[in-house]
Amino acid sequence: MNRAQKDVSPPITLSMLGAALVACWWAISALGDVRVHLGAFYGWFGAAFLGYLVALWCIARWERDGGRRATSVTAVVIGLFVAVLARGLLLPTTPVLSNDIYRYLWDGRVQLAGTTVETTIRIVSHMKQQKILTSTRGSTTLRDPTKLAAILDRS
Repeated sequence: MNRAQKDVSPPITLSMLGAALVACWWAISALGDVRVHLGAFYGWFGAAFLGYLVALWCIARWERDGGRRATSVTAVVIGLFVAVLARGLLLPTTPVLSNDIYRYLWDGRVQLAGTTVETTIRIVSHMKQQKILTSTRGSTTLRDPTKLAAILDRS
């Protein structure tokens, strides 16, 4: 029995590694706020990364040993399936390591309003100077909505 006959088939190996990766991402999504569970997060993330490296090593070995084109296509299909499944697990989670998503949403709202970020910042700054907006502990409150229309008309 030669070495190729002893090996598990590439699709089965990649599917098992993919299942392990999805399990790691499921465990990460179950942690909740990962800032509180950084040790567990790093452990699961390290395990997922190790599984990814093993999958790359297996694919490189199969190609080196004369893998067929069907093996490469199968690897891509399994990889895409695992990627979509893992991303689907993380979609309902709240981004806790970065708050960039909120900035992107704000930028999108500014653009939809037909203005620019610079104009919006200038208007908000002017409104604070005129005491139309008050800021306390990171939240901003509109004091006089009637003055807002006049400022927006001038800008």
